[in-house]
Amino acid sequence: MENLFSVVVPTRNRGDISECLLMILQQSYRPLELVVVDQSTDSGTKECVECVIRDHAEDGNKIVYVPTDQAGLSNARNLGVSKSEGEWIAFVDDDVLVTHEWAERLVEEYKKDPKLGMVFGQTRAYYKPDGAKRIRVSIKDLPTPQRFRSRFGLIANSAGGGGNSSISRDCFDRVGPFHPKLGVGGVYPGAEDYDLTYRVLRAGYEIQYASNAITHHKRWLPEEDYLRTERGYYTGRAAAIAKQIRSADPIAPLGALLELGRRLIEIPYHLVVTRHMRNTRRAMVRTQGFVRGFLGGLFEKW
Repeated sequence: MENLFSVVVPTRNRGDISECLLMILQQSYRPLELVVVDQSTDSGTKECVECVIRDHAEDGNKIVYVPTDQAGLSNARNLGVSKSEGEWIAFVDDDVLVTHEWAERLVEEYKKDPKLGMVFGQTRAYYKPDGAKRIRVSIKDLPTPQRFRSRFGLIANSAGGGGNSSISRDCFDRVGPFHPKLGVGGVYPGAEDYDLTYRVLRAGYEIQYASNAITHHKRWLPEEDYLRTERGYYTGRAAAIAKQIRSADPIAPLGALLELGRRLIEIPYHLVVTRHMRNTRRAMVRTQGFVRGFLGGLFEKW
């Protein structure tokens, strides 16, 4: 018999997330456990989950509903892990749809290599935006696999998106939880997944980006909301780098210099070379977020 695979879905005031949940429950991999961590301030999601449990109680999957008053994406994921029992734990955002063999592809990677601590999948855009006024958010859709063996691989790069990620329980227990000050709802609203991947590599594990473990992300934002999200992500990433510097990690200062240099070069490039004012504004927002997060992270009580 195969080992249990757990999927944690954090949600807050999203209402009906049945489409996301049903795609998870229809996975080709068995046995599977679905853990929904509900931080909502209304009853919409609770009613949705209760309906899913009632309609799929006989399917053989275990469904766990965890209501909580504690806000923050990192807190939700940590709580979900504590309520799960699987050998591997995946994290799926409530606006993500998994493909039928997604879990099976993630498990295949763990079985092939015991050095793996985490496996990320490919996240594609679910649909095209209306006109040209919306922008896709937080997507890594490279068609080829990638292996991350050291922290150098994360400089100006990411192993994947937190909404399509997984970790072995052994690795999570050893490395520790998502930091509650990072991620949406935290002090620094982004990069909780980046911080975890950095610590996983520092602990001697390796990370795989599995391009065949495919999900579709339904989040497209108008320009102003996109800029707010970008600012938050780079604030979090810079704070996470500062956190690594504070922990006396020898690679972190190099990462900080290269990341800051990339941010600063991006502004004149778009201003002078491409002469694209929208991209220039986006570059300025990313730099602003990075500087804010880095300065805050250096003086933060982690």
